Amino acid sequence: MIRNYILTAIRTFLRNPVTSAINIIGLSTGIAASVMIMLYVFAELSVDKFNENYERIYRLEYGDFFVSGTAQALLLREEFPEVEEAVRMDYRYDPLVAVGDGSMRFESFFYADSSLFEVFSFDFVRGDPSTALTRPFSLVLTESEAVRIFGKDDPVGQLLRFNSLHEYSVTAVVKDPGNSHLPVSAIGSFSSLSIIEGDDDHDRHLFSYMNFITYV
Repeated sequence: MIRNYILTAIRTFLRNPVTSAINIIGLSTGIAASVMIMLYVFAELSVDKFNENYERIYRLEYGDFFVSGTAQALLLREEFPEVEEAVRMDYRYDPLVAVGDGSMRFESFFYADSSLFEVFSFDFVRGDPSTALTRPFSLVLTESEAVRIFGKDDPVGQLLRFNSLHEYSVTAVVKDPGNSHLPVSAIGSFSSLSIIEGDDDHDRHLFSYMNFITYV
């Protein structure tokens, strides 16, 4: 039966090569397009699904912008018991990092509260998530970034100087996150900002300076 189908298809193709070629190309293109669309949809639907609480994580937005000040997260935790945790992030800085006799820049760096690891799910290779970002000038690296900088050496406890000013201590290494909307190669402790900017009450003062990202 199958042999007859194949012979019939060959005869049809030989009798009408142009029409058959158009049909075959059209079918192949349709199948290829369908597969590509399906792969794209599956990729989009998998974004952030590695986070344990992805269905309960929300980003604060101000009008058409997804930014906030530093005080909103604190007030939400204080005033609304429904808010279990909040984390602030700051992408403003693109530090120049001294490495050996040279320098480099992280592919994606931001400052974040220590509560980052309560909101988002990061797999720790080294270090303690409860203390990794608690102290000023603490630094968490992704596994690929740690290898890029330190090779096979243990990065925890190593010091990196930012912008020839402040030394950051590597406190932890995390696995590179999966399909995430938050690109990251290194994370600095949010508490560093009050020292860098000379603002003792950094958390409370910046209520209207809408340059931060907040998740609850």
